[in-house]
Amino acid sequence: MHWLALSSLSALLFASAAMLYRKAMRGSRLSPLTASALRALVVVPLLYAVSAPVGVSFSKPAEFYLLAFASTVLVFAVGDALLLYGLSHSPVGVVYPAAYSFSLFAAFFSHLLLGEAVTAGMLAAAVLVVLGVALTYRGASASGDYVRGLAAGLGASISWGLGITLNKPALDYATPLELTLVRLLMLIAIAAPALAREAGRIREAVNLPYLALGGLLGIGLGPLVYLQAIADSGVTGPSIVASSSPVLAVVLAAVFLGEKPSRWVVFGALLVFLGVTLLYAA
Repeated sequence: MHWLALSSLSALLFASAAMLYRKAMRGSRLSPLTASALRALVVVPLLYAVSAPVGVSFSKPAEFYLLAFASTVLVFAVGDALLLYGLSHSPVGVVYPAAYSFSLFAAFFSHLLLGEAVTAGMLAAAVLVVLGVALTYRGASASGDYVRGLAAGLGASISWGLGITLNKPALDYATPLELTLVRLLMLIAIAAPALAREAGRIREAVNLPYLALGGLLGIGLGPLVYLQAIADSGVTGPSIVASSSPVLAVVLAAVFLGEKPSRWVVFGALLVFLGVTLLYAA
């Protein structure tokens, strides 16, 4: 169950990062791609410095770089952009449950493309987590384009599910640390035009210290731990646990930011707990 502990830690890191992003990006109009690249610019030197004693190699076959590039585009450029687009047009209570159903699509793609076994217990756990996210964000907002938000959320979910699945064969050629570094470098390259275009207002648009710390947790340590869990087990189980991070973010906000959770947060957290417990029992 080593992978389950790592997956739980990654969910906690993602949730902590989400809390920091809220403080960093409040009122910001930066594009999601630019914000992600800013985070990567901070995280890459830190990860590379940490990796020096371990040693990393970028001498990999072309297949690895194709898989890493496809994963980077699907997760960061497409998935994250669709999530932010949905949130700008529709209630969070519509978009988040749709987007964070990605564990179901990860299970589908990992079975279809990689031949991974997906048990009934895994599917039941995934459904419990998705329902937990839906309950947690119930009534969070009441206005907006529901159809557009649902479509964007599902698009993000599908994109994340496929991108996450492609990480598994990429890990046949590299360590989780090497894959994390390569994906972040690719993200910076993809986002370079957006970074140049928005460079003049970055300092005024974001709280850089919070963004840097959030980036370290959210696209540095979080994915590193998550990829190790995938390498140790498979795609489906770690994805189910990681998809609980929106619920953990609300719980952490209640504890550290003094936000008052509704009764739906309690019910949602309980369902997520049951889903993760089901994985432990499997």
